[in-house]
Amino acid sequence: MTRFNSAPASWQRGRTIVELMVALTIGLVVLGALLLVYLSSSSSGRQTQTVERMNEDGAIALHLLASQLRLAGFSYPRLNVPPVSATFNGLRKQLPDRYLVGAGLRGCDRGFVNAAASFSELECATSGTASAAIAVRFEGDANNTVPNKAGVATDCVGQKAPDAPAATGGGVSYLLVESRFWTRTSSGIGVPELACGGNGGNTSATANTFSPKPLVQLVESIALRYGLADDDIASSSVRYVDAATVDALGGSVDANWSRVVSVQVCVLVRSEERDNTGSGGYVGCNGQTAVATDGYTRRAYRTVVALRNRAGFAQGVAG
Repeated sequence: MTRFNSAPASWQRGRTIVELMVALTIGLVVLGALLLVYLSSSSSGRQTQTVERMNEDGAIALHLLASQLRLAGFSYPRLNVPPVSATFNGLRKQLPDRYLVGAGLRGCDRGFVNAAASFSELECATSGTASAAIAVRFEGDANNTVPNKAGVATDCVGQKAPDAPAATGGGVSYLLVESRFWTRTSSGIGVPELACGGNGGNTSATANTFSPKPLVQLVESIALRYGLADDDIASSSVRYVDAATVDALGGSVDANWSRVVSVQVCVLVRSEERDNTGSGGYVGCNGQTAVATDGYTRRAYRTVVALRNRAGFAQGVAG
């Protein structure tokens, strides 16, 4: 019978408490490092997604505003239109051979008193913290708007544009698109948004409702500066001013706003969720550095839009 010798005592000895503590410490350090890498990567990913969402919202908001501004005052040239002129500041001016005359846009620095008022009766709020608002109008068709199923021009929220009476006689009507843009807080989910009210929901050209619809969420505010020409003929801007300065030029609303040849547009976009690691300082639409203390990230997006259509004056006595 074979006899096996027992193993030496040194082979049976386990790890000491010191060795276990060292191994545990090393393991915790490695685990902590891996956790930090994961958290950092996760935070970086969230910030990247936040910025991408803000960039997308800002681009969409600027595109919607710019596309409408480029159409401001547009109206097709009309053949065989009787010559019409008007007296402005003692001078006789020839009006364009089109139905839509007068200013194609009207802006306010602190929003409208009543956004549903007719274009010529829009008033600007003189106090409060509301951001800028703007009204745009032009002759619409299936090519310069998104047509409905019947192929008819629509306003900014997809409603059929109403017929407007012709401005130069002949009894011919045309489709008049009017849109008003401003920012507000959504009543449903309580987030800021860029909204638009269009005249397509009106039962007639004089029955204004302009019920607002949301266009882009998380747009906190818009800021607008207007490029002024020396007169109604020049095509280059000599200075950029706010809406109050345009209104104070001394002429009628149509005369003052017909001198605007370009618009600087800025939208301030907020992140969807709070993330203190990504919030902090930002440059607002006024060019000043601000600090976000509520945990939201903010960015300002800007563009300059040249007004392709200057509708001339609709002031004075036709002759």
